[in-house]
Amino acid sequence: MLYSGYKVVAYCRVSTNKQESFGWQHHTIEKFAKKHNLEVVRVFDEQVSGATSAEDRPIFKNACKFCEEYGYTMIVASVDRLCRSVSFPIKFGSCSFRGDFDLEIICPQEKNGYISVEDLAFSILTNFDMVEKLLLPTASKESLKELEFIRKKLSLYNSKKND
Repeated sequence: MLYSGYKVVAYCRVSTNKQESFGWQHHTIEKFAKKHNLEVVRVFDEQVSGATSAEDRPIFKNACKFCEEYGYTMIVASVDRLCRSVSFPIKFGSCSFRGDFDLEIICPQEKNGYISVEDLAFSILTNFDMVEKLLLPTASKESLKELEFIRKKLSLYNSKKND
């Protein structure tokens, strides 16, 4: 949850030099921070594919450690700047470097303008049938692995819920 006056850290990602600059992400984050009276204390820019796992993103890992160390919340300009993988939000919760900090994704469709990575993971798990229908028609081997991973997490979630 973000409150007025919070200090936050921004994480921005591009896939390649040719893709685009970090400019629109910086602008989106600055505008969001101003609207919610947040202070951006540091920006971490990384050039890496969205398909790269969190563990293999050195700058993302440094941003996570920085947030953990200082108690800051991390914000990201949009979900596609965080990942291309539907399982990323679910896997992020169990990363070895996860630490204890909040990760919020700017999402204009949400009533408060953002969604936490935990809420995104929960939405994926609770709406898995819809996610599966969207991915299956064009599923690559990678997508099928993702779906299987989510199926397993969903069965664990349901078994805990029913206990």
